[in-house]
Amino acid sequence: MNGAAADRLSNLVDVRQLEGPLVLGNSSLTDDPWEGDVLWIAVYGDVLTSDQIFSDSRKPDPARESPFAVYYVFAERSDDIAYGHSNKHIPLYIPNKLILLDGSLLSWDLHTDWSGIRDVLINIFGFVPFGFFGTATLLSWTSLKRSMWYTLAVGFLLSLLIETTQSYLPFRSSSLTDLVMNTFGTLSGVGLFAGLDCAKVHGQTLAPVGTSADD
Repeated sequence: MNGAAADRLSNLVDVRQLEGPLVLGNSSLTDDPWEGDVLWIAVYGDVLTSDQIFSDSRKPDPARESPFAVYYVFAERSDDIAYGHSNKHIPLYIPNKLILLDGSLLSWDLHTDWSGIRDVLINIFGFVPFGFFGTATLLSWTSLKRSMWYTLAVGFLLSLLIETTQSYLPFRSSSLTDLVMNTFGTLSGVGLFAGLDCAKVHGQTLAPVGTSADD
């Protein structure tokens, strides 16, 4: 990568058996996306030295004593297939849309750095208003206890729907941590409303009873 070896594979295959997906980039689950332009792709039939890697980082040398197996320069520019410059029998099919390769469902990804703590706070406080106003809205149709349980259940199911959907979306991840924090935020909002409502009722109960003007 950029003139230096990024990794080496021990289980090399015969270049004549090149078949399967070729993935360029990094994980879609991080906040540090891979940026750059793919100018060419070369697959070699031997192990390159550091000098050869640095030299070929500018442009591969097809006249070298140990040539590459296949070399794609993307000269077609009008199709979803790139043909090898040195071996046209190994085409490279380029998908028109980004394909999610590994969408894990509800993975626990709690991080203790500032970025992780910030995400936790956002997920909690983002659902506090839902818990608060959801309970207040349902209280018009049912008892406080039921409105609390209904709001908490809906908050959990809403977060579960969001996290499940994100497992099928590129650049998004399905997080069990987010589900737990969203549910806790809903619970906090429900508890906040219930506390204020009980305080209001308690205050009304303890308020002094006024006397009439005739007394």
